[in-house]
Amino acid sequence: RGPFRGYNHVWLDELFPSPHPSIAMAISGKRRFDDDDKVVRYTTPENDFEVEVTRTLQKWCVTVYQLPARDILAQDFFPERWKALARAQDFIRLLNQRNKKEGAEVEL
Repeated sequence: RGPFRGYNHVWLDELFPSPHPSIAMAISGKRRFDDDDKVVRYTTPENDFEVEVTRTLQKWCVTVYQLPARDILAQDFFPERWKALARAQDFIRLLNQRNKKEGAEVEL
């Protein structure tokens, strides 16, 4: 063994042995991937608006479309998917409240 060895996981394990195998697995740096790259769409019951959550570059994009022409009414970007999904659900909730208020005014 020479003084100048390449750094690899075998050499590091010899130099710094792990007390438990579970600790070595925890710091292995492997990341679990799931189906987070799917496009999520929410529509209003009247199908006049659609809210879409997509992955763009390094952020999550929430876009509100007016149907049927798919005109963009609002767009926002978030670093985390859960924040984008929460904002999309907020948009749908607000759009549904707007439609209920308009319907209530017509009935009076």
